[in-house]
Amino acid sequence: TMGIRTARAIAFADRTRLGCIYRSYLLTELVPDVMPGADAFRAWEGRRPRLKRRVLVDAGRTIGRLHDAGFSNRDLKASNLLVNESGEVWVSDLDGVAHQPRVPEEQRLKNLRRIVRDLPRYGHLSTREALIFLNAYARAVRSRGAARSIYEKLAATIENPS
Repeated sequence: TMGIRTARAIAFADRTRLGCIYRSYLLTELVPDVMPGADAFRAWEGRRPRLKRRVLVDAGRTIGRLHDAGFSNRDLKASNLLVNESGEVWVSDLDGVAHQPRVPEEQRLKNLRRIVRDLPRYGHLSTREALIFLNAYARAVRSRGAARSIYEKLAATIENPS
């Protein structure tokens, strides 16, 4: 496996019109004992700092693996991540996912900017916590040069917001 947790697909269907697909459906198994990442951040705010850190690290690793496998997600946000009480992260709501042989740096930056910008809506995200997330992402990416470039660009944005 790629180390990317998602709900297991159990059925899919396409609606066609005149031989062309115009709508697709995917049915997945229920992931037990998880909550949307946004709800977890809200519920744990100020009470579970170690768990919050574990979630940030696992989310960074998961997104790094996702990108390394050639997947990007135009709708990457906290509510599209599922989290359990151990801090493990699943990617959900896959309709924004696209595959290509290699995810370009600009697309990676867009995905990461979106989630780093989205997380504080659900609770405080300190600069240090955002950097923990980005560091975990950078460590999960196989191309260290690309990861370093992405880390430096986003870290500068986080440390000195304009």
